[in-house]
Amino acid sequence: ASMIIQSEAGLSQHEIDTLLDQVGKLLDEHATDGVRFSLIGLPLVKQQINRSLLSDMAILGPIVGLLIVLVLFFSFRRLAGIILPLVGLVISAAISLGIMAILDITFTMATMLVPVLLLIVGSAYAIHVMSHFYEEVAHLGRTVSAQQTFAIIDTVIHRNRMPIIMAGATTAAGFIAQFTSPLGPFRTFGLLSAVGVVLSQLSSLYLLPAMLRITYRHG
Repeated sequence: ASMIIQSEAGLSQHEIDTLLDQVGKLLDEHATDGVRFSLIGLPLVKQQINRSLLSDMAILGPIVGLLIVLVLFFSFRRLAGIILPLVGLVISAAISLGIMAILDITFTMATMLVPVLLLIVGSAYAIHVMSHFYEEVAHLGRTVSAQQTFAIIDTVIHRNRMPIIMAGATTAAGFIAQFTSPLGPFRTFGLLSAVGVVLSQLSSLYLLPAMLRITYRHG
């Protein structure tokens, strides 16, 4: 026996999911030997795709985060070199997810990549700042006072501000080009990715230096 569910009747995705779960539970309760019930239709397919995307996201996100942590560890060999870049990356990704929640944007095969993509792209800006900071400190070859540390931070940000801005601008422009796509999910993906890139830039240029000042306030 098959039940074809075709009309969504203007219901929200949450209401559709609840209805499908209720129908599936009802069929399971009345299942008998020799009789197999099947649910088919576009709403059911969309429900299964959304659940698969969320489960994939729950696996992909931690894997990407672990790889970034390993790269930061082998690059800097310092706890601050791992935690400080991650703080800005997590905040940027969280704000992007918050925008999706506020605007009621559902996860699709395109938009599910936004948080992971921001962790990958945004880490490059933070690594630029951290690597130049530690390089400048290493060149002195001695204990650095608090005032010297602050001066190094200012020098590093001044030297890397334009490269980071230009790199972020070209990346954001590439994502904004997705607006030409006739498919709505790809336009949404481009917009969220561009916003996330800008947030990652701001994090590297303002939040990260502030955290460096706090972390090395004693030199």
